[in-house]
Amino acid sequence: MRPLSDVTSSASPVVRYGMVEHPPLFFRDAQGAYQGFFVDLLRYVAEREGWRLEFTEAPGDHLVEMLQAGELDLLSMAPTPRLERLFDFCTVQHHATWYTFFTRPGVQMLTYADLNGRSVAIQRGFYAVSELRYLTEQLGLRCTILETSGMEEAFDLLLRGEADVCAAEQLTALPFARRHDLRRSPVVFAPSRIYFGTTKGQNAAILRTLDAHLRELLDSPTSPYYRWQRQWFYDEELTFFPQWALIAFLCSAVFLVLLAAGVVLLGRKERALRKAGERTARHLAYEKVLSDCARLFLTPGEGEEVLSRVCERLCDLSEVNWVAVYRNQRYTGEGYAAQLVAETGLSLATPHISQIRRMLLREVPREWVAALSEGRPWQEDATVLRERRELFPANTGNDSLLLLPLREGKRWWGTMVFAGSRERLWNAEVTGILETVTNMAGTSLSRQRAEEKLLRLAATDGLTGLANRRAFFGALEREIARSARHGSSLSLAILDVDHFKEVNDRYGHDAGDGVLRELARVLLRGIRKEDFLGRIGGEEFGVLLPETVGDLAFAAAERLRRLVGQHAFSVDSGRERHTLHLTVSIGVAPFLGKGDTARHFYRRADGVLYGAKTSGRNGVHVWTSPEEPGETEKRQEIFRAEESKE
Repeated sequence: MRPLSDVTSSASPVVRYGMVEHPPLFFRDAQGAYQGFFVDLLRYVAEREGWRLEFTEAPGDHLVEMLQAGELDLLSMAPTPRLERLFDFCTVQHHATWYTFFTRPGVQMLTYADLNGRSVAIQRGFYAVSELRYLTEQLGLRCTILETSGMEEAFDLLLRGEADVCAAEQLTALPFARRHDLRRSPVVFAPSRIYFGTTKGQNAAILRTLDAHLRELLDSPTSPYYRWQRQWFYDEELTFFPQWALIAFLCSAVFLVLLAAGVVLLGRKERALRKAGERTARHLAYEKVLSDCARLFLTPGEGEEVLSRVCERLCDLSEVNWVAVYRNQRYTGEGYAAQLVAETGLSLATPHISQIRRMLLREVPREWVAALSEGRPWQEDATVLRERRELFPANTGNDSLLLLPLREGKRWWGTMVFAGSRERLWNAEVTGILETVTNMAGTSLSRQRAEEKLLRLAATDGLTGLANRRAFFGALEREIARSARHGSSLSLAILDVDHFKEVNDRYGHDAGDGVLRELARVLLRGIRKEDFLGRIGGEEFGVLLPETVGDLAFAAAERLRRLVGQHAFSVDSGRERHTLHLTVSIGVAPFLGKGDTARHFYRRADGVLYGAKTSGRNGVHVWTSPEEPGETEKRQEIFRAEESKE
């Protein structure tokens, strides 16, 4: 098949575009012709570039496979990390979207927790399906996800009662939801920007051409792009006052009474439209805040820093004057002492993380603790606030508090506190949005804890609890870089247990594992705080000795050898316990400065260890340069003399 990287140089090139049926973005009309926002956009570019467009409709996974195989030239996708490795993308987006939930009248859906025990219908083939599964798994929700071939089929399941909730794209689903009087939830997820993508390494000219046209269309407020948006997405019920009525008012004094009635009706309509516009603007502001908070929680960063930025973003809501996050510390006679980890709002002259008082402990009243520990919100009015001014800033207009429990999985981690006016802050819709953000924060904390646990497990030896081979060599690389940068000394000691195979053969491998665990504890007692101990493999251990070289390194290794030799190891053979004495051989090598690599450094110490093993074992050998022969023997004689004195 012809590659399309040179599409602009060929006569009437064919550009093949694939898409899942998703009105009003992409669909077939009654005559079978393709229509929609994406179709109009591509036809506009094709007419100016002389392209011949071919449209393909298929499930999302199949379209991705076709694009990988070069059977398609373009897809509209959100560039996730996995897709960016597979495809090339435009630099200018042509659509932005997010998903929300729709329910039948009388069914409440204010937080993610309302999904528990319910079934959700959603169109397959989009990124939002995997995002929904991830959210429900992270929150521990028992939720059945019903995937359908199209959006209307998903809504049909909702209308027939076969699904409790329908998850759909915000803009494309609004006309259908309004037609059937469905309720839209304030909860949103999967915010994403849509770009044109193509086969990796091909069709670069197509992407450049699309980027140029998209920039031109987006920069001009009168371009066809915004006309297409109004055509396909705008609410058809938001109509203006008919022009014929205005002409009748100006031209016909005979119909003054009728005109006056028309003016009254127009005023009512205008007020209704203004209120509808205010509601729409308020909903968009809520959804924008939720989307930004979701993006912040997905952004890598320290937990307190992310929480602080979320607090700043929540203060953009007109109903919220101040936000703080408290973390549970300890229980006292009065309640829980909570640490203030994030705060922003009118209480700070300039809301910024550098002004957060990180270690301020404040007492949380007992009655609040009882409600929050059970997962229930708590509200306080002006009467109580006057008695507890130390718990929140004395801002003008703050006459109520809303406290929401912040849970990390099943554990009550802390509390999010919101201050504002009672009539605005205690609104059910605002409370639902704040609960959604609190749930997002809990999910983010759970994800962060899981990542830290995985990193810790990846760097720990499962038998001894010491650093494993990978973590040890990572520390070796870091110490080498530090030593080379500052010109400081560094030594590496490699320790091997003598005749350890006899322990396994005589007492069994389980007993041998117990000996290695006990040996790790003995070695930890013999090293300094700045030293780094790890298990390299089997019965071989490594010790990094910063700021140590020569006699000091030899003395440190000799100290470990003595500790092991003097320790009585307890061995359980299954029938009785035995006492066992072990010896170790140790090889020590110094870091030779810039130009010395971790590989050569380790091999040098390992070679010295081999010399210690072949020279009778139970000894410490130090690497010496050819110009310093006999240094190890001299040090050994000194330590033997000290042993004899003892």
